[in-house]
Amino acid sequence: MKKITILESLPTEKETTGEVVFDTPLKAHKLGYAWEKKEISFPDFGIGKGELVQICGGNGTGKSTLLAILAGIRNPNQGNLNYQQVERRKLTYFVTQYQFIFTGSILENITCFEPVPDREKVKKLLQQVGLWPWVLEQEAGLATEISGKKGLSGGQKQRLCICRALYQAKALLLLDEPFSSIDDCNRQKLTSLFEQYCHQGGSIVFTSHQTKTSFSGVRQIDLESV
Repeated sequence: MKKITILESLPTEKETTGEVVFDTPLKAHKLGYAWEKKEISFPDFGIGKGELVQICGGNGTGKSTLLAILAGIRNPNQGNLNYQQVERRKLTYFVTQYQFIFTGSILENITCFEPVPDREKVKKLLQQVGLWPWVLEQEAGLATEISGKKGLSGGQKQRLCICRALYQAKALLLLDEPFSSIDDCNRQKLTSLFEQYCHQGGSIVFTSHQTKTSFSGVRQIDLESV
């Protein structure tokens, strides 16, 4: 069974305040997952308030699988996760690498059809990810109808999905390959935005093929270490 190791020490527990209260939002103990003829075991780890954690490794090392387990989409074959009795759906928001776009307006895609959306918050997020100039080019602005088949680039879809996650403002964001379709300029914008989110008390776990990172204070979990 392949062993997965942590590159840096685990965080200490921190006091938190806010809508969802926890000392450590996530604790993983002896997690393992098996499918077909492949088995992966994960180390014990915790993710605290305000942490930025990168899961790195090549294809087939279990990055997406680990995120799916943390999000509750897949169940581990062994071990357990402790969210301190807080329902996972109230605590986490998972952005897959498939960049799903609803058939609806730009505003509806970011707010998930919220009845009374916060338009100023949406505008600020779009500015921060570099999409606001594109919105201004649309005749209907935020009311512009879009879908996954309406000519959006991979980078635009990815940034819209990230805006959606940040708008939800969950305690823990799980982002699968968030930079896969992003150019260097917009990558820097997202880097700053993620660091700001964590500085404000949120936590982010993201996957990447690369171990090199431009983030300050990121903790890495390397899935290729034995």
